[in-house]
Amino acid sequence: MEEIEHLRGAVAQDAMRTSFLRDKTAAYEDFLLLYLDRGDEDGIRRAFAVAERARSRALLDMLAGVAEKDPADSAGPASEDPGLKRRMRALQADLNAVYGELLGGRGDEERPVPLPNLHARAVELEQEISRLRLQSSAVGYDPDPFAASVPPDSIQDRLPSDMVLLAYHTVGGEILAFVNARGRTRVARRLGTVDEVERLLHRLDIQWERFRAGREFAGRHMAMLERSTRQALTALYRELVAPLEPLLEEAVSGGAGSIPKLAVVPHGPLHRVPFHALFDGGRYLIERFEVSYAPSARVHALCQDRESPGRDGAAVFGVEDPLMPSAVVEARAVAEHLPGAGVRLGDGATIEALREEAPGSGVLHLACHGLFRSDNPMFSSLKLHDGWLTAADAMSLDLPGALVTLSACESGRGEVIGGDEVLGLTRAFLGAGAATLVVSLWLVQDETTAELMGGWYGRLSAGEGRAAALRAAQLDLKERHPHPYYWAPFVLIGKA
Repeated sequence: MEEIEHLRGAVAQDAMRTSFLRDKTAAYEDFLLLYLDRGDEDGIRRAFAVAERARSRALLDMLAGVAEKDPADSAGPASEDPGLKRRMRALQADLNAVYGELLGGRGDEERPVPLPNLHARAVELEQEISRLRLQSSAVGYDPDPFAASVPPDSIQDRLPSDMVLLAYHTVGGEILAFVNARGRTRVARRLGTVDEVERLLHRLDIQWERFRAGREFAGRHMAMLERSTRQALTALYRELVAPLEPLLEEAVSGGAGSIPKLAVVPHGPLHRVPFHALFDGGRYLIERFEVSYAPSARVHALCQDRESPGRDGAAVFGVEDPLMPSAVVEARAVAEHLPGAGVRLGDGATIEALREEAPGSGVLHLACHGLFRSDNPMFSSLKLHDGWLTAADAMSLDLPGALVTLSACESGRGEVIGGDEVLGLTRAFLGAGAATLVVSLWLVQDETTAELMGGWYGRLSAGEGRAAALRAAQLDLKERHPHPYYWAPFVLIGKA
């Protein structure tokens, strides 16, 4: 394992560091299991430290400042070569045009270019842009990056007394979980299997897809839709949370009068699980806990330390399209709770305006259409007025310590590769400096999202904590729209 660390330390580009552990995690898994087989508390603690060493390392390097992010801005400082810059701009313009055709809302018979040809052209352009970015990047790195990040023993000291950090890990087909609270690390093994969780997630995806049939269909069948969704959420609860109940009860005992905080660190396919919406047969988990998320325990600790020095400003962007008709209404409602916020709507909500507003913004809200690319996740994008802001481009924004909300469909989805690196918009905005990120796990309903965001920012402006305010807004929306499709798509990642 130390040899892997040594070799990885000499890899300069972030894109290559991200994929370095893809085929090397077996050593970490075997080491973790050896420690757990000891069966003592010190073995559990050491196993947790090994699990952290195999998780989201490239992102951690960026956040800890031991590796610089690749300069991905096609119009920015990616290279001093003007010819390369022009080529990057031209490729990005072509890609924007292809994305516009792909998502123009027209039927296949109306498209001047067949859909498969558009997909192929998008992939071709993305590959060329990625190749040029690698060619132009020269980033700094630390020969021993792990030593500069957060030591595992200090993670317990950084947890609030009323917070439980629940870190899952998959080893082969087994799912296990480390429960960190009150200075102790406990472990629960054989919670369920990866195959069963993936099967249940597929069932859940089918439930979300049913809402694409339209509002009239959902209204006629709402009771059936809610019942079948709860069944899937209950089955996931039994796999992932029910076996942990004794440890969770022990960890939060003595905290009467306050809502205990639960920070969830998923692993592998569990990044797709809406833990806050898991149902125990009587209550959703969000009714018992204030839930936040993080890619790793170390990333969680670093986000808690992030401040927004001198950034009291706020920026709100709203871009309507047929898929997000209430985006401008939402943006105006949010801005009412952010006095003095810069508001960019419609044709004013451009990529260049975002780059100008970001450096002075402690709060950034983007209400627009989102596109998740499972085949090329760092080209997942947000649609602004003049084009698509890709995840790779978003990483070059200047957002240290900011609270960022991506009020867009599937903005929180990512593709998980070996080493549990989650590629997509979440990685990009955390890499850009955000301390707190609010993103969605599935396609959102436009009008109820506007309600949720208005309620959340209203509570924030009244002084409530970030995770507490989101929880309260979700529970309030749940009273009016009980189906989790409406109130549960958004999750809070990072500083709670």
